[in-house]
Amino acid sequence: MGLDTTHDCWSGPYSSFNRFREAIAFHLGFRLRDMEGFGGSTRWSTLPPDPLHVLLNHSDCDGTIEVKDLLPLAERLEAIAPSIMSQHAAEALRFARGLREAAVLQQPVEFQ
Repeated sequence: MGLDTTHDCWSGPYSSFNRFREAIAFHLGFRLRDMEGFGGSTRWSTLPPDPLHVLLNHSDCDGTIEVKDLLPLAERLEAIAPSIMSQHAAEALRFARGLREAAVLQQPVEFQ
């Protein structure tokens, strides 16, 4: 059992996806578990806006990333990849590649 997305952004265990998102949140200066929806009480609206929030504040088992969010999210993932642990950097770049592929096709990325 795990998470699969369209456009080959992600395919793997939910636990790995969670660690990936935790690494991104850490890079942004907060802990995902402190956020509303992840057991904490900090509201997303209190953080400075960032395209990465689309990925961080997303269900890990269903839903979509809309076409309008694909390129901004891909660009941010590519920008932070060198600054996060190597395993997560590779995951960020893979996710970004899938986002860019979906953008070219004008299709949302679906979580399954």
